[in-house]
Amino acid sequence: MKSRTSSAFRPMVKTALVVGLLAIASSSVADAQPKKQPAAPTVECTLYEVSLENTKTPKVDADLKPLEKKLAKPPFSSWNTQTKLTISTKTLEKTKPEAYPVKVGKASIMFDSMASKSQVTLAIQIDNGAGKRILDTKINISGADFFMTSREEGKTQHLLALTCK
Repeated sequence: MKSRTSSAFRPMVKTALVVGLLAIASSSVADAQPKKQPAAPTVECTLYEVSLENTKTPKVDADLKPLEKKLAKPPFSSWNTQTKLTISTKTLEKTKPEAYPVKVGKASIMFDSMASKSQVTLAIQIDNGAGKRILDTKINISGADFFMTSREEGKTQHLLALTCK
């Protein structure tokens, strides 16, 4: 003799088994899909290479407009001619050094870390025209500010100015 309760539970047991199998199948499909990694932090930096000298007719390149206020102050105001040599913008990935094209020497910049929400830490290496390392440092730079360094190259002053967004 069959029990009434056991036959009443059979459809529920079948339903529970189907639901369990579907849950296992859907979780294995979800596990098979690769999880998205968060995007690596990046920063966009622009390097200005400028030649500074004193000439009979003062001249400032129009491309140097972002540097206008900095170049108007000492010691850069000592030179009346400011000529753009190169301007290059690159997107830097964290801990990957990027070589910037410059006409005099070499420049390499690496995004090291975020110092704060508005500051980045950069590692900078600069070689002069003879291949001698003249700068190897880490700096914190704010979003709208410039890091500027200059040196004498022959009869002119050679300026590198870096800003990041």
